[in-house]
Amino acid sequence: MTVLLGREKRRMPATTERTAVKLWFIDLDDTVLRSSGGLFVALHDRMNRFLMKEFGLSEEEATEMRQRYWAQYGTTFLGLWRRHGVDPLRFLTETHDFDVRPYLHKTGDPGRALERLPGRKVLYTNAPRNYAEAALTHLRLTHVFDDLVCSTDTHFLGDWAPKPSARMLSHLLARYRVRAAEAAMVDDSFFNLRIAKEAGLRTVCCYGHHRAHARYPMRKPAYVDRMIAQLQDLTRTGEERRGE
Repeated sequence: MTVLLGREKRRMPATTERTAVKLWFIDLDDTVLRSSGGLFVALHDRMNRFLMKEFGLSEEEATEMRQRYWAQYGTTFLGLWRRHGVDPLRFLTETHDFDVRPYLHKTGDPGRALERLPGRKVLYTNAPRNYAEAALTHLRLTHVFDDLVCSTDTHFLGDWAPKPSARMLSHLLARYRVRAAEAAMVDDSFFNLRIAKEAGLRTVCCYGHHRAHARYPMRKPAYVDRMIAQLQDLTRTGEERRGE
């Protein structure tokens, strides 16, 4: 039996391109904005310092814990919550409460691309709300999103359910009153996209920032419906894509 992030592997539901997408769940880091490099370096350094102080670890040990929990749980804070009872709000506040403006960069004009994209757009991120709002405000992208769902919004029924969480996706689909086949997730994380596909959503991998930093090979997995280099590619026509 194959297990991904503690979940049994399920058969992927069929989706059809004939169904119009009414709702887009769009990631923030390395999708809307370019985070690989400077911004993630600053965030990971702050996370390491938190872990070093909290558990008396060396920097190497803190890095290993951070990466291990991210790989196992999809987010470091969820691993800290479930394994050690560390309050996610305290962790997220201490690690993300700094001036992110010098680190914020975007590729092209994602705002214009999202304005042209039919359907509602929800920013769906594992970053806390203060960080997401600061980023969107600085990049003048607040107006293109109909709603924000951040890590600090994912606590219900006594537990936390950030991405990748099928339970949270089901909750959000019910909240926005759309069927899974009418929704799509745009994300740079294969972990998140696989869970979205298992839930019946269409999936789009935004790989440009990872390719620039050689983070992982860009071969399209079966659970990804489309690969794009940047958000602008979402609104390109079929003829434009064939001409590449």
